[in-house]
Amino acid sequence: MRLLTRQLNPTRFGIMTIALSVVAYIAALQAFTNLPLFGLSFLCALQVYNMWMAFRVAGQLKVKAPGDLRGIEGRNLVSSWEIHNPFNYGIGQIRLTSSLGKILEIQYLGPEEKVSLSPQLRLPKRGIYPFSKIQVGSSYPFGLWLSKTPIKLDEKLIVHPSSYPCEVPPASGFEPVVGGRLKSQNKSASGDQFSGVRPMVSSDSIRQVHWKTSAKGQGIMVKEFEEELAGRVGLIFLPQIKNKDSETFENAVRCCSSLMNATQEAGHQLDAIIAGRTNRIQVPPFSDGRDWLDELAAVQASKVGIDMESLLLDVNKLPSKSSICIVALHTPNSELDMIRSLFPKRKVAVYIPESVDNPTLSENVRVYFYNNKEIYRK
Repeated sequence: MRLLTRQLNPTRFGIMTIALSVVAYIAALQAFTNLPLFGLSFLCALQVYNMWMAFRVAGQLKVKAPGDLRGIEGRNLVSSWEIHNPFNYGIGQIRLTSSLGKILEIQYLGPEEKVSLSPQLRLPKRGIYPFSKIQVGSSYPFGLWLSKTPIKLDEKLIVHPSSYPCEVPPASGFEPVVGGRLKSQNKSASGDQFSGVRPMVSSDSIRQVHWKTSAKGQGIMVKEFEEELAGRVGLIFLPQIKNKDSETFENAVRCCSSLMNATQEAGHQLDAIIAGRTNRIQVPPFSDGRDWLDELAAVQASKVGIDMESLLLDVNKLPSKSSICIVALHTPNSELDMIRSLFPKRKVAVYIPESVDNPTLSENVRVYFYNNKEIYRK
């Protein structure tokens, strides 16, 4: 939808041309020939033609933004923008901008040409940004006047937190899953890793028959595969912060994103919760984890203390066979004591900032430290 407010301003080169026109006008008043007047007329014609063409190109260029605007902080926006030249002649010097910076820059479009281009916009810190207005600018053809036309979009830009490679979080509750990265000692009737053949029994399907081996006359043989296992990881993010250290909070959010990616690459199921904020978000193996990343993009630090009853409800939302991994901004001693006393048989891990020195934690709790680029154990 085009807005009514449009701008038309001279460029630096255009200002120089206007100044040259003024000089030509003064010279024409004092000259005995028509040559300065001819030069003045030529400069004025260039100005008027540039104003008209730039105004027309910026006002009628067809721009179609993608319906899903998502990206990762610090990287370029990955999407496809459709640009269409509606004229039967070539146009150029086109620039699409937003409040976050330059989106696209196009030097030339052929007559009635339609192109799909990737933006040049580098995304800021994670968050949700309004992306309702962009500006189409053009100074075609001489670069003397720049016309800008706002376009209203009913979109928002979701910037996900960045991530880094890290150790796979502790998992438990391993179950047979096709595509799982862990191997069992048992065999399966299906899978990705072929193991061998065995004699057919009554419970086997005809689809399992290995015809090449069976043709050797030693009976009907069926295929066997390595049994593939995948575990469950439960992740709880505690956004409570005791001071105004925003960088530590951002590091904690990136830690949650990195743990999700590590869990995905290992083929595990992730069940994630922001304490007291959201319902359990399930992230199946080998998915993009968009729902969890959207939550991390929007989460804000909280100065309200942790409610034990609320935390217990969050833990109970996790599957009973999953591990319990807690990402916190301080050492959650009392919270871990409660979890260990109520769930003594489950794997528990805690991720805290590296600025915490010699934390005192319950026994049988794995302690990890994080910063802005890694997760490690001391």
